[in-house]
Amino acid sequence: MQEHQGYIHLFPAIPEAWQERGVSFRDLRSYGGALICAKFAQGCVREFSIEGTQTVRIRNVFGGTRLTFSNGEKVTCPIGEIFSLTVHRKLELIDVQA
Repeated sequence: MQEHQGYIHLFPAIPEAWQERGVSFRDLRSYGGALICAKFAQGCVREFSIEGTQTVRIRNVFGGTRLTFSNGEKVTCPIGEIFSLTVHRKLELIDVQA
């Protein structure tokens, strides 16, 4: 995880050999204090959760443009672009569509 220029970029530099089999991390803390867990496999982020009480900006590396989170929030964002997400306690990514 990298936090730079005001946004979070999940898995910015994964060796090609790891991309198919997958790689993950748990409880990395952002500059704002949020705890983030994520799993990358088959070319995109497959699992994501964030815990905290803040608004974060995240680069979309989720493999789709329509994201649904556990609080019911739906975000539409082109792949590679940055979106904002307001977190109150814990959020999980529950669905990704093209």
